[in-house]
Amino acid sequence: RVDGIRGFDHRSTGENRLDPKMDGLDFIKIDTEGFEDHVLVGATRLIDDYQPTIYIELAAEYSDSSQRSIQWLRDHGYVFEVEPDLSSAHNGDNFVATHFSKVQPCSKI
Repeated sequence: RVDGIRGFDHRSTGENRLDPKMDGLDFIKIDTEGFEDHVLVGATRLIDDYQPTIYIELAAEYSDSSQRSIQWLRDHGYVFEVEPDLSSAHNGDNFVATHFSKVQPCSKI
Protein backbone atom coordinates (compact mmCIF):
# COMPACT_ATOMS: atom_id res chain seq x y z
CA ARG A 1 0.00 0.00 0.00
CA VAL A 2 1.46 3.33 -1.11
CA ASP A 3 -0.25 6.62 -0.26
CA GLY A 4 -3.59 4.89 0.18
CA ILE A 5 -3.49 2.93 -3.06
CA ARG A 6 -3.92 -0.79 -2.59
CA GLY A 7 -2.30 -3.28 -4.89
CA PHE A 8 0.34 -0.82 -6.04
CA ASP A 9 3.83 -2.28 -5.96
CA HIS A 10 6.17 0.67 -5.74
CA ARG A 11 9.86 0.12 -6.22
CA SER A 12 12.39 2.89 -6.43
CA THR A 13 15.98 3.01 -7.54
CA GLY A 14 16.49 5.91 -5.15
CA GLU A 15 16.98 8.38 -7.97
CA ASN A 16 14.83 10.27 -10.38
CA ARG A 17 16.41 9.63 -13.75
CA LEU A 18 14.55 12.40 -15.55
CA ASP A 19 15.25 15.10 -13.01
CA PRO A 20 18.97 15.79 -13.65
CA LYS A 21 18.36 16.11 -17.40
CA MET A 22 15.38 18.44 -17.18
CA ASP A 23 15.29 22.21 -16.94
CA GLY A 24 11.55 22.17 -16.36
CA LEU A 25 8.31 20.32 -16.87
CA ASP A 26 5.31 22.34 -18.04
CA PHE A 27 2.70 19.76 -19.03
CA ILE A 28 1.72 16.15 -18.29
CA LYS A 29 -1.00 14.18 -20.06
CA ILE A 30 -2.33 11.18 -18.14
CA ASP A 31 -4.68 8.66 -19.80
CA THR A 32 -4.01 5.23 -18.35
CA GLU A 33 -7.46 3.59 -18.20
CA GLY A 34 -8.02 3.61 -14.45
CA PHE A 35 -4.42 3.87 -13.29
CA GLU A 36 -4.21 7.66 -13.23
CA ASP A 37 -3.87 7.65 -9.44
CA HIS A 38 -0.87 5.33 -9.70
CA VAL A 39 0.79 7.65 -12.21
CA LEU A 40 0.27 10.64 -9.92
CA VAL A 41 1.77 8.83 -6.92
CA GLY A 42 4.74 7.67 -9.00
CA ALA A 43 5.34 11.17 -10.33
CA THR A 44 4.86 12.97 -7.00
CA ARG A 45 8.39 14.35 -6.83
CA LEU A 46 8.36 15.67 -10.39
CA ILE A 47 4.91 17.18 -10.00
CA ASP A 48 5.72 18.80 -6.67
CA ASP A 49 9.01 20.16 -7.99
CA TYR A 50 7.78 21.53 -11.35
CA GLN A 51 4.02 22.02 -10.79
CA PRO A 52 3.12 21.31 -14.42
CA THR A 53 -0.35 21.70 -15.89
CA ILE A 54 -1.96 18.26 -15.86
CA TYR A 55 -4.35 17.04 -18.54
CA ILE A 56 -6.01 13.95 -17.11
CA GLU A 57 -8.73 11.57 -18.22
CA LEU A 58 -11.22 10.70 -15.47
CA ALA A 59 -14.15 8.32 -15.85
CA ALA A 60 -17.11 6.94 -13.94
CA GLU A 61 -15.99 3.55 -15.21
CA TYR A 62 -12.88 3.93 -13.05
CA SER A 63 -14.60 5.82 -10.25
CA ASP A 64 -12.26 4.78 -7.41
CA SER A 65 -9.12 5.73 -9.33
CA SER A 66 -10.71 8.93 -10.61
CA GLN A 67 -11.83 10.01 -7.14
CA ARG A 68 -8.37 9.29 -5.71
CA SER A 69 -6.79 11.26 -8.57
CA ILE A 70 -9.06 14.26 -7.93
CA GLN A 71 -8.23 14.18 -4.23
CA TRP A 72 -4.49 13.73 -4.88
CA LEU A 73 -4.45 16.74 -7.19
CA ARG A 74 -6.33 18.90 -4.70
CA ASP A 75 -4.04 17.77 -1.88
CA HIS A 76 -1.06 18.89 -3.98
CA GLY A 77 -2.44 22.36 -4.66
CA TYR A 78 -4.19 21.82 -7.99
CA VAL A 79 -7.44 23.36 -9.13
CA PHE A 80 -9.54 22.22 -12.07
CA GLU A 81 -10.46 24.44 -14.99
CA VAL A 82 -13.84 22.68 -15.01
CA GLU A 83 -14.99 20.81 -11.90
CA PRO A 84 -14.89 17.05 -12.64
CA ASP A 85 -18.36 15.50 -12.76
CA LEU A 86 -17.91 11.75 -13.00
CA SER A 87 -21.64 11.19 -13.38
CA SER A 88 -21.42 12.67 -16.87
CA ALA A 89 -18.01 11.15 -17.63
CA HIS A 90 -19.13 7.56 -18.15
CA ASN A 91 -16.62 6.78 -20.90
CA GLY A 92 -14.07 9.29 -19.70
CA ASP A 93 -13.64 13.01 -20.04
CA ASN A 94 -10.46 15.03 -20.04
CA PHE A 95 -9.85 17.67 -17.40
CA VAL A 96 -7.18 20.32 -16.99
CA ALA A 97 -5.68 20.84 -13.54
CA THR A 98 -3.37 23.76 -12.81
CA HIS A 99 -1.33 24.39 -9.69
CA PHE A 100 -2.93 27.23 -7.73
CA SER A 101 0.30 29.25 -7.86
CA LYS A 102 0.03 29.44 -11.66
CA VAL A 103 -3.65 30.30 -11.95
CA GLN A 104 -4.18 33.69 -13.53
CA PRO A 105 -6.89 35.81 -11.93
CA CYS A 106 -9.81 36.71 -14.19
CA SER A 107 -10.12 40.36 -15.09
CA LYS A 108 -13.46 42.08 -14.74
CA ILE A 109 -15.32 42.97 -17.91
